[in-house]
Amino acid sequence: MTLGELKVIALQKMQAAGDDHLSRSRDSEPYIDRMRAPVNEALLLIATAARPILRRLCIEQAGREGEAAFRRHDLRALCEHFFNLAPGGVYREARGVTERTADYLLEPDGALLLPNCAGQWHLHCHTLPPEIGPDTPDSFELPIDPDAAALLPLYVASQLYKEDDLPAAVQLRNEFELGLQRLAAATPAGRGGLRFRSARGWYRGVAR
Repeated sequence: MTLGELKVIALQKMQAAGDDHLSRSRDSEPYIDRMRAPVNEALLLIATAARPILRRLCIEQAGREGEAAFRRHDLRALCEHFFNLAPGGVYREARGVTERTADYLLEPDGALLLPNCAGQWHLHCHTLPPEIGPDTPDSFELPIDPDAAALLPLYVASQLYKEDDLPAAVQLRNEFELGLQRLAAATPAGRGGLRFRSARGWYRGVAR
């Protein structure tokens, strides 16, 4: 779903658009101008509470450096919009064998501590959605799955419609919350990553 398609569907749910084309009119313009905040809110709710945005990251270490037991990697720098690691989402590859590992530590600031030894670590990361800004084009493809994107117009319309038709806004919000619960229940905890990026880690010691 593109940002423009989201706007059209949200307007249709508020009876402010009559076709599938985004156009400004006396009915639609006040809503279009206020859409950015609820769109960002809905994306954040879905990504953190129901359907994470997943990316894969590969960190490679050549060999032991210094005497420290661990090496530190800043995941917020290596993975754009990093939020958390997926449950069970860390794998180590060494000597041609890849196995899931729990031999790591993730600190609250997004620093990942890995054993000070050679190998490749494949990480499944949960990320936050990019923020929709005033210059984001309507052609922008929203970075969530189609079944999750289908909930966005419900939230946006419920937020924009509160002052004009509160009962309708409440109904739309209830539909969104129910859909959010179903989406969370249908999302496997170990779902595979969607994007891949490689970063070589050449850090000394546990801190840097």
